Amino acid sequence: MAANTNIIQGARIIANGGEITSDRYKDDGSNDLTAGQICYLSGGTMVPLRSGAGVLNTSASPFDAANQYFMVLKTKDVSEATSDYVEVQKIEADTLLEGYVVDSGVSGDVEMATTDIGAKHPLYMTAAGWIAVDNVGTSNPIVNIEDVMDHYEPYQSASTFENDSGSVRHDRVRFKILSALLA
Repeated sequence: MAANTNIIQGARIIANGGEITSDRYKDDGSNDLTAGQICYLSGGTMVPLRSGAGVLNTSASPFDAANQYFMVLKTKDVSEATSDYVEVQKIEADTLLEGYVVDSGVSGDVEMATTDIGAKHPLYMTAAGWIAVDNVGTSNPIVNIEDVMDHYEPYQSASTFENDSGSVRHDRVRFKILSALLA
């Protein structure tokens, strides 16, 4: 097999220790921000985690230090900017996110079992800013797997599985960003 980094849809917040609210922060004015994208606060502005696609782990900025992370709630195209602000939700230690599984390594393994609950993994981000859990390994992790879809949706039928553009089924998992990485 080969790497499979096709993300069907970006991660989303499903629980936040309270209601999901919308905050507004200044964007950096130079990057489009996509709903479901995770950004961080730097110098009072929202900044994307990276430019371009790739693995996100604790060996590189911004995850090499604790930061304040936010989920973009509304897409913002800087070429159509009507405001300098973007609507976001802060990611706290109790924020539960759900996203798809990808594999940036050679195995292409995009499934996780209940034995993966409690495992720590890096993330993968597409060029469009979508986030998924990277099943490539557990080095320099960013998130803790809280639950897997075979556990919280045990009766899902094969006809309702989500497939990527290559007709490959991807699991969904629920995860939290490691509290040591949150400022």
